[in-house]
Amino acid sequence: MTAKAREASPFASAPEPVAPRNWNRRQKALFRRVVESFPPNHFRQSDEADLKTFVLASLEADDLERTLFEEGLVLTDAKTGRRYPHPAAILRDRAWVRLSGAATKLRIHLSSRARAEDVFVAAKRASAASMRPWDYGAESAKPKRNGKSNGDRAATYFEQ
Repeated sequence: MTAKAREASPFASAPEPVAPRNWNRRQKALFRRVVESFPPNHFRQSDEADLKTFVLASLEADDLERTLFEEGLVLTDAKTGRRYPHPAAILRDRAWVRLSGAATKLRIHLSSRARAEDVFVAAKRASAASMRPWDYGAESAKPKRNGKSNGDRAATYFEQ
């Protein structure tokens, strides 16, 4: 008996993550906007916890930014007149750290989506900052490499 060949069937795509039901409209809207701004299979169901962290940290950072804008970065104690940094600044920085960590895990950062080989090749590519003056012009503008010191090479370059 020979076995019947199986037909190739495409894998079913995983359902997109869904915002929790107990969230308010603002949280759900940001969640949907983040999910919809990427290709359909970018996020998996397992990314839901990181998406929640990303959305909550983003909204918290926005609220703290608004508070700092309204109240200022430095507060003054009414009794002593002593000035001190606003506590919301520290909380905002912590929200930014959570936001950055979640974005990296979700492959939202451009650096987390770049392949290591591409970054290595781009670093090796000559840029305008690392080029010498004779690298800009034609082939004849390059100094002769005859084994002499830099001073002798420069002298032969300017004699041309």
